[in-house]
Amino acid sequence: MNKKIIIAGNKYYGLSKSLNITFPGATFCSRSNGEFNFFNKESVLQFAELSLDYDVCIFCSYIPHFYQILLLEKVWNVWSESKKKGQMIVLGSTADNSPRRMLYSIEKRALRDFCRVYGKSASGGGPELYKGNGIRITYVAPGMLDLPKQLEKHGEKIAKLDTGYLSDIIKWLVEQPDNINIYDISMDPVQQ
Repeated sequence: MNKKIIIAGNKYYGLSKSLNITFPGATFCSRSNGEFNFFNKESVLQFAELSLDYDVCIFCSYIPHFYQILLLEKVWNVWSESKKKGQMIVLGSTADNSPRRMLYSIEKRALRDFCRVYGKSASGGGPELYKGNGIRITYVAPGMLDLPKQLEKHGEKIAKLDTGYLSDIIKWLVEQPDNINIYDISMDPVQQ
């Protein structure tokens, strides 16, 4: 696989840590490395412009208060204006289907809807009706991941998804032919 990959996420934690193993040549950008503060408009624009040099952009950094959507929108706009073709993989959550009215669930639902509308653009739907812009977007909604914070909060009483397994799914998405767009994947661990 010769695709250049950029990832919004901390390569030393969580899913990004597993993605760092799966994609050792990927470029990681996050607040934790001091280079990108995704709450800052200039930093968001800088990331969007940097992403033009890559074939795949993976968004796996949770940025609250709808900033994850704003980052995705800025990257999509920069790619679209530049006529860039490529793939975006966006990490959401199965909380997007939660009937609870928590802000987190509302944010993830909005992120999912954004991905569905703009993902149609690659195949000639969405905002650029019938043109097909070549920007493929996949929304990946995992349930609770096996992370130290989740273990501390919930212990062993709740089954969690392995980040290595999710990283393998993302690798599979990256390996799909450029003429195929998979709109979304949703998964939860089975509770025993």
